[in-house]
Amino acid sequence: QFAQDVTERLDQTQPRLDSHWFASEEGLEFTAKVLDAVLNAQMSEKRQFFANALLHGGSSDLSLTMKHKFVDLLRTLSRSALDVLAELHREFGAVVTKPVHERSKSTFITAQRVAETICSGTDHDPYFVMSAVEELRSAGLFSQVQRWVRHDDGRITANSSYSGDGFGYTEFTATFVRFITDPER
Repeated sequence: QFAQDVTERLDQTQPRLDSHWFASEEGLEFTAKVLDAVLNAQMSEKRQFFANALLHGGSSDLSLTMKHKFVDLLRTLSRSALDVLAELHREFGAVVTKPVHERSKSTFITAQRVAETICSGTDHDPYFVMSAVEELRSAGLFSQVQRWVRHDDGRITANSSYSGDGFGYTEFTATFVRFITDPER
């Protein structure tokens, strides 16, 4: 079934794939990691996410370390948390906290706000959504740091943070979502 998922997405990503990368040491290492995860019976419900990750691995400018981190996150997060993350991305993905020293719009959100937003008009239970958000937070997909600053001497420091139980939907999170989702989304 995984091979079928990859084949279905291959037509969409073929022009962007770097076939030489897949034959490289990095490409082989990354492919082995994805295949190891997807062959685990517990991961079968996330098979399509792994297929997307594999294909994005060959067409992405991300470092191998970042690609490995994303596969590790995909392994550890529950399917329900990933579904809530997809809803979050639809709602907040356009307004992300940017990386070091870039200005960005405020993305201050809370688990309560996420539950209210996602549950309005759906049959999702707010406590389920809040639980999924806490799982995503504990995996490091959200940040309380609003802005990082790189100083002339090379140091990086937090310039401002969200208060209380608020957090930001970061560029890191949005990149992860794009990495594990259908290339056409």
